[in-house]
Amino acid sequence: MDTAAFSVTLITIIVLLIVIISSFIYVIPIIFVRRFHTGANVLLVGLSVNGIICSILWVVWNSISIINPTLLVKSKEICIAMNYLSTLVNSLIIYCLVVITINQFFAVIYPKKKLFHTVKCAIFSITVQWIVSIIVSIPDVVISVPVCVNGVDAPRWLYIYRFVTILVFPSILKIVLNASIFCFVRSSTRRVKPKENAKGLSNASPKWKKTRDTQLLKHMIFLYVVFIFGWGPIYLLPIAASFTTVSPLVLAIFQLLPVVSSFTIVLDLFYYNRDLIRYFKEQCLKCF
Repeated sequence: MDTAAFSVTLITIIVLLIVIISSFIYVIPIIFVRRFHTGANVLLVGLSVNGIICSILWVVWNSISIINPTLLVKSKEICIAMNYLSTLVNSLIIYCLVVITINQFFAVIYPKKKLFHTVKCAIFSITVQWIVSIIVSIPDVVISVPVCVNGVDAPRWLYIYRFVTILVFPSILKIVLNASIFCFVRSSTRRVKPKENAKGLSNASPKWKKTRDTQLLKHMIFLYVVFIFGWGPIYLLPIAASFTTVSPLVLAIFQLLPVVSSFTIVLDLFYYNRDLIRYFKEQCLKCF
């Protein structure tokens, strides 16, 4: 490993450790403080736990690549396990984002149905997301055995399969569901205005109604861009590598993108959970 690739790998490990610590800070109050025991927060805890698992695996992976890079080749068991787990943990994060969007969709479409806001529904959704992630990762186990045991190259279709199942399919779901949410909220806002006018209320909607659509759309675009920016290149790279040679530096830089994406998601979790931020402020004020 050259100096540049080593530096990028070291930065990746440091950022991942920050993600792990930040995720624990986010999760602990939600678990132990009763007022945070809501369906939405349980889903966010699931996302944070998946992020912790993913980060730990990639810290181990990158640490091995620095300390003993030949271990992944010499040990067939570690090779098979890392190939499977790398797909599994990435699937956990991505499909957890999809599950959160699905829950948000049903909560918005059926606001009077308490089921979609309960902790039980959130736990059920997380369970389904784990099952889907495990099933999606099964081909990696089947293919990793001959790849790691016999030293043959992984077939090109496996890289395409990963790209479709971990990027394309979840992206399509997120786009369709988020667009449906936005259209529903926008049409609901338009239906409210005539009722206000008929009751002799002010024609000008409250400020939060004027900005709600814009904020929702910006949030959707932001999450989607983070999603594509972080995971798109890393799954396109193996497909490109089957046609041409990729330098270790380029590979290391591309591996850093999902790390930046994960860190951004953690920041987003803190930013949009205003109740948790308020709780942290209260605890800090008590200390002083």
